[in-house]
Amino acid sequence: MIYLIGGVARSGKTSIRKRLLNDYKISGLETDSLRTLFELSFPELGIHYQNPPMLNARRMAPFIESFIKSRFFFEDDFVLEGDCVTPDVAKKFGNDARVKSLFLGYPDISFEEKMRQLLEKPEGWVKDASRDDLQRKIKLFIDDSKIFKDLCAETNLPFIDVSDLRLDEVVAAALGTFHL
Repeated sequence: MIYLIGGVARSGKTSIRKRLLNDYKISGLETDSLRTLFELSFPELGIHYQNPPMLNARRMAPFIESFIKSRFFFEDDFVLEGDCVTPDVAKKFGNDARVKSLFLGYPDISFEEKMRQLLEKPEGWVKDASRDDLQRKIKLFIDDSKIFKDLCAETNLPFIDVSDLRLDEVVAAALGTFHL
């Protein structure tokens, strides 16, 4: 089985991937690593960590799709997670029983609440971001969450609104969606 986990930054994607590794021994990869590979090896593709995530997702889509197809040659389960896994990519595998997908976002959270959450326990890129950059990104991520939610509704893909959920609840909901 190939598990696709897409969604916006700081929505719980990596925590789910790590739980699948720890509890179910399912290895995986985050699209941040692939983005960095393309950024460093093929700068002409215009894939860059400072781009809006949806722009990188569009530019990386053919590679993500090929990567998923390449995993069909392996018998072990695998997780691919990140903001470059989109409903548009997942719907191309919608009828394939070897692929399960889910998407995460926080379309209904207030800007102030998400800012409070991120500053309460700053991790990763959050601790290095300027206040202005963090504000800009939060607004973008809330908007992208709404886009993901709408695309999932249109394509009948599972979407978990994490706006009011604790991280352990997000992980439990994801495992339930995957029937694990």
